[in-house]
Amino acid sequence: RQVSKFISFLSFLSRRSRNEPSMSYTYMNDDEIDEELRCHICNEPFQSPVNCIRCGQTYCQNCIDRWYCQQKSCPVCRENGYLFVPVLTRILLNQLDRLLVQCCQCQQMNIQRNHFINHRSFDCPKEMINCTNACQWEGCR
Repeated sequence: RQVSKFISFLSFLSRRSRNEPSMSYTYMNDDEIDEELRCHICNEPFQSPVNCIRCGQTYCQNCIDRWYCQQKSCPVCRENGYLFVPVLTRILLNQLDRLLVQCCQCQQMNIQRNHFINHRSFDCPKEMINCTNACQWEGCR
């Protein structure tokens, strides 16, 4: 029963992460991304990774928070209590930052993931913007 709950939860998270507005990019060469850089809950590259202090397993912050709301334990070691701390290892964070993505709005490719926010905020020609003079106009950059 626990396994089927876990599988349905994983399915929900996978669908959610692809449809989230902040995830308006796709990974270039998704099949070539190392499994060690993927969350065991959503199977996507880590977003704000956290480690379980008991077993060392790494998850996305949002994934483990959602999991914890339902299960109150680590998905791997099943230790009760919130035992997760942010990953501060620069080598892992740098590898994640350098993953290449494609903007789903303008289709620009080979944007480093850590530069995607700048792309959306300043460069994406398809990003919707509002008039700075408060005239209620909204349109593409």
